[in-house]
Amino acid sequence: MLAPTPTFSPRLLVRLGAQPASKEAAIREAAQLLTAAGCIDAAYGASMLAREAVANTYLGHGVVIPHGMVDDRHLVRESGLAVLQVPGGIAWHDGQMAHLVVAIAAQSDTHITVLRRLTRLIQDEARLERLRTTARESDIAAALSEDGAPPAPPARRRTCASASTGPSTTRPACTRGRPRTGSRSPRPVRPGSRSGTMPRSPTPRT
Repeated sequence: MLAPTPTFSPRLLVRLGAQPASKEAAIREAAQLLTAAGCIDAAYGASMLAREAVANTYLGHGVVIPHGMVDDRHLVRESGLAVLQVPGGIAWHDGQMAHLVVAIAAQSDTHITVLRRLTRLIQDEARLERLRTTARESDIAAALSEDGAPPAPPARRRTCASASTGPSTTRPACTRGRPRTGSRSPRPVRPGSRSGTMPRSPTPRT
């Protein structure tokens, strides 16, 4: 039997209402949060800046994911995320605006879990809009800690009320057509018709 895949839950640091002057300032601020929490050595902040200089880390829909160079992974002491919420936005690259700066410090390949969560998050534009202005750190923490797609709402099923047609049988009332009964009602008989109760009088012979 295969061992269950361990859940990756990095330390999560959130700063609301940040106002960095530039993307470089945003990266330094996020790195300072990770350094103060003991997640990285201070030199890893410089590695994040170096990575940004050679590769744009804009993920999409106002989310950026600055992280260090692969060769500097040894500077990560403990996997962690530092999130800066920037309600007013900050210019990132070629006209892109960032509102959530998610700095990633990951050991080994555990950053893949974080990227999967973020990829799912940027598909929910309404939720992202709320995260840009929320005053609760728990909202951002929840969005970055969820694994798996949210459960789909149950499919709407057509239900039919049962209509009684006899002492022991039932029939759905929403079935098309007229409900059948045990016996047909007799048609009314018109006077003088062949199916009536009065026979025709014989024609008198002359």
